[in-house]
Amino acid sequence: MGLFDFLKRGEAPAPEPEVIPEPAPTEEPVPAGEVVRIEIRDTPEKFAPVAKELVPFLVDHLRALAELEADMFRRERELEKKKLDMGIPKHQTAPGWEELVEDYTNRYGQAARAFCTPKLLERGYARSWGRPGEYDYLNTGCDLIFTMKSARRAVVEARHTRVLLFRYQFVLKDTEDGWRVDQKSYAHGLDDSWHLHHI
Repeated sequence: MGLFDFLKRGEAPAPEPEVIPEPAPTEEPVPAGEVVRIEIRDTPEKFAPVAKELVPFLVDHLRALAELEADMFRRERELEKKKLDMGIPKHQTAPGWEELVEDYTNRYGQAARAFCTPKLLERGYARSWGRPGEYDYLNTGCDLIFTMKSARRAVVEARHTRVLLFRYQFVLKDTEDGWRVDQKSYAHGLDDSWHLHHI
């Protein structure tokens, strides 16, 4: 049968049933020193030891968000499979969807409040999920550049390549509650146009 033979007969071929592929297993997180390369740049010697405190602090919290996102992706796939098994059309919401999103938003918000300032949280959080996740580069390989020029402010820039160079900048401030991420920005390639972003 030719590609357009169904036009001659006046009927369309029956659609193939949709198959949701199983997501590939997520790589196990790797200790920061093995996959995350850290460089201290433009930092007076007296502030260099602070990198040993702040970089693991940031990496640990971002990896926790990556784990939440991976869990959400897995749970969403399970819901979609159940929906298809129940014969619910693809364009309709799966039973339990709203509860799933609410749970993700609550858990993500709780995790983000542990290391972000209210100012950053006001920009929003838990807006999406997927694979690869927002912070998966911390488990698959990236460079972190630590810069600290004053006692109460530090900047960590994360660089990783996924077809093109992605750059994220985290501004940490020493607050009454300890060190917190106060701002997140992103840039692509070597362009120094930074754009504010949410956590």
